[in-house]
Amino acid sequence: MRFNLITTTRPKLHAKKLKKFVAALGYDLPLFACLDLVAEMLGYRDYRELHACVGSAPPSLGDAFVDDATAAARRRRHIAVLVDAGLDAGHAAAAVDAIGPTDYGEPPPAEDADDGKMSAFECEWGLCGAQKSVVVEIRKARRSRPG
Repeated sequence: MRFNLITTTRPKLHAKKLKKFVAALGYDLPLFACLDLVAEMLGYRDYRELHACVGSAPPSLGDAFVDDATAAARRRRHIAVLVDAGLDAGHAAAAVDAIGPTDYGEPPPAEDADDGKMSAFECEWGLCGAQKSVVVEIRKARRSRPG
């Protein structure tokens, strides 16, 4: 499962967080290795492939927008990538929880959908211009979700 992005900003931040987190646990991973691990967690071969694919497809839905089974499957994949890289399973799970590679947080409130302003969520993820329509579709999908 590949997680489509429209910028490299968040993966870079996640890689820096991962580097700090694993360093505190006693692992010595250079930043380029952390970039590759984050890219692999998102379904890419390495960071160069992630960078080359940025913007080639509409952004994937963050964990706040998907069902629990999908979010759990993503989390399992993220942990498996770190375990394959040599981290202890407990440390890998803690690292995934700390960096949240696909965790967008809470989606914007539906009442902001038509006010013409960029929400904090949209600004954080760089969703503007053509991507604005993707956010509108996500909001519509969220409103139609039961619960």
